[in-house]
Amino acid sequence: MSQADGSPAAAASPGNDWRVAVQQSYRNGEVREIASVLASLEPGASQSSKLRLAMQFEDAVFKGATSLADYRKKLTKRLKKVQKTYVPTEPTASTQTEKELLTLRTKYGDALRYILQHSEKSIEEMHSRYGEEKGNQFKQHIDGVRVWMSDLGLLENTQLNVTMSDQHLEKLKSHLERRVENIRSHVVKLADPNQFLKETLEMTEKNCQGKASRILAVDTRKRFEQLQKKHVDPLVILQDSIARAQASVPIPTRTQNNDEHAALVHLDKMRAASTTVLAFMMMVDKSAVPRQTLTKAHTVAVEGIDFVRKVMATHRKNTKESDVTLEDAWTKPLDIPTSSVEPALEEDGSPLPKRPKLQPRKIVVRTEVLLTPGRKVPSNLLAALKRKRARLVRPPPDGQGSHLILEFGEAFVMTIYMAPLLVSLKAYSKNPPGESHSCVQSASWTATHEELRDWQGDLSVWGTKGPYEILGHVVEERLRDASAHATYVLRACFGKASKENAGEFEREILEATALLEFLQIVRTSYVPNWEDSDV
Repeated sequence: MSQADGSPAAAASPGNDWRVAVQQSYRNGEVREIASVLASLEPGASQSSKLRLAMQFEDAVFKGATSLADYRKKLTKRLKKVQKTYVPTEPTASTQTEKELLTLRTKYGDALRYILQHSEKSIEEMHSRYGEEKGNQFKQHIDGVRVWMSDLGLLENTQLNVTMSDQHLEKLKSHLERRVENIRSHVVKLADPNQFLKETLEMTEKNCQGKASRILAVDTRKRFEQLQKKHVDPLVILQDSIARAQASVPIPTRTQNNDEHAALVHLDKMRAASTTVLAFMMMVDKSAVPRQTLTKAHTVAVEGIDFVRKVMATHRKNTKESDVTLEDAWTKPLDIPTSSVEPALEEDGSPLPKRPKLQPRKIVVRTEVLLTPGRKVPSNLLAALKRKRARLVRPPPDGQGSHLILEFGEAFVMTIYMAPLLVSLKAYSKNPPGESHSCVQSASWTATHEELRDWQGDLSVWGTKGPYEILGHVVEERLRDASAHATYVLRACFGKASKENAGEFEREILEATALLEFLQIVRTSYVPNWEDSDV
């Protein structure tokens, strides 16, 4: 549950008027979380079955609280008390078989429900990763799980199979004991990476003791101090990062939407969570580390990602499709070109199953003929570049370091270099360095942060906004990633168009075709309704 805080929303108005400022959507989220906790306490219960009880629970706390901070504090405290004192009602068994089946259901019920919940996705992933044969084998295991759940009365419209023989019961016990955990571990790895990471962190925290922990701590601290260029105290770093990771997030109110500010807070909490994990690794004496430190850091990261994803989706929805933003540079990845060969057909005329995208025939890292020093640019290529609104820069005296510049509104600029084949994405600047090329002898290269520091207004990442000091390093990393991906696509275009033993003239045509294909991919990716301009 959320922690109490002294946010402005909590003191929006005096007395009991604080309730008026709380959005119903926030209360609904608390109700869902309460229902989830209550359902986890009772075998066989679902979140939907506990919603009414959760609503009554939340409403009683809401009416009795004196402030928003008091409301959040009481919810957390009362839920912990319920979890600590709750004793599930054990159904009475009339026979020994029924008693043993109830014991098995209590012991394995949660694991079996989890397997069934993620069965479809895990089977699909198994087919995709390991092929049809292993996928079918895994599906047989999942079908076996359904049979066990039917015997235990865990499926809808089923009851305990109290008529089974003693031999059947012993066989069921053996299967559950030997196979349930193994099947569940595969499902977690295939279909639920967050749960897999959480369980791995739990195991790491439990097993990271003794000599292995000391070796890891010494090596991690040594490397961290090399990067920071100063001596550090792991315990101080751990305590500070835990405090920042547990910082409260302002809730939305009826009069103020704090989504963007809250997203920034979540991003800072996520950074603190990663620092917490690093500080844990540097600690030699793990007894000084609070319990479940790694799993709590994981929870902070997951909650932050979910929140930022929602804010980003809302931001995209409210942004005009035709507008190009700096964020498009990394949120709209370029498509990798594939072979233009017609797809093969079955004998009946139906297409064969889709094959993986073809990779380039060979790695091409530079042009061999096109736009090389001293070579004249074909006139038809110049006309095509103008239609794509690509500005060609040919530094004097012979065009050494020729490159293309594509501008996307006042959002970002793409520079395409020929030798080597390289793409650089930078934030738009009204006064870009190297504007005058009359005195330069080669292509200019500037650091990503130079344009960002001159950015007008706030930067935007994942639907959140902030100044360069807060989000600058995040945007720089995203632009570097986007540049690397665009470089790969550019080289893929040239690799696809390469041809051995081609003459100089033919090779220039092939390279020009590859360049124009890349420009078309770029323009249509960032501007879906792109149309070439008239020369």
